[in-house]
Amino acid sequence: MRAQPATLDPLDAALFEGHKMFQAMPDSLRAPHYMHRFWVDPTHWKRHRPPDWVFELKWIRYRYARVDTPAKLRAVATRNVPGIYLFSVRPTNPVNGFPLYALYVGISNANDSGRTVRQRLSDYLPSNISTIKKRDNIHRMICLYFDHLWVHFAYVKRSSSVLRKAEETLHGYFAPPFAIAAYPVDMKAPRKAFPI
Repeated sequence: MRAQPATLDPLDAALFEGHKMFQAMPDSLRAPHYMHRFWVDPTHWKRHRPPDWVFELKWIRYRYARVDTPAKLRAVATRNVPGIYLFSVRPTNPVNGFPLYALYVGISNANDSGRTVRQRLSDYLPSNISTIKKRDNIHRMICLYFDHLWVHFAYVKRSSSVLRKAEETLHGYFAPPFAIAAYPVDMKAPRKAFPI
């Protein structure tokens, strides 16, 4: 009797191949990978409302799968300025913009590193798989949603500490399911109970 070949884990594959493998699973196997808990709490919207300047930012967005090289990223993120970014997921044909889910929020220039938002976003390029694989939550998010993932970013000429505070409030405001570290203190303990 011949041994059954081992099934390749989608997270062991390249990003797009991993995505195809997840999508090819039968419904019963695929469903648990795509069910996430979303934390939608009006009290947190009030408590963690970002400062007015965040609402006034000029956001730029691009489809993750289409910006797959440093040259393409430079064409989209043209300035050498720090900033805020977030990953979202939506279907190819949304209805009046819905559904749209914020999955992850981050900043550049953390701890006065001097990194621009473009440098930070380059860490997530599909060609940068070794960096992506170091962060299980990000790797999983990209494999699951590769073709439907969007990156939104805004340039922010503010101090590192101001950016860090904005990142924390955006975590409290959006409660992105693939984010781990930057949640406000009042949300950290319950957040740990959420599986990704």
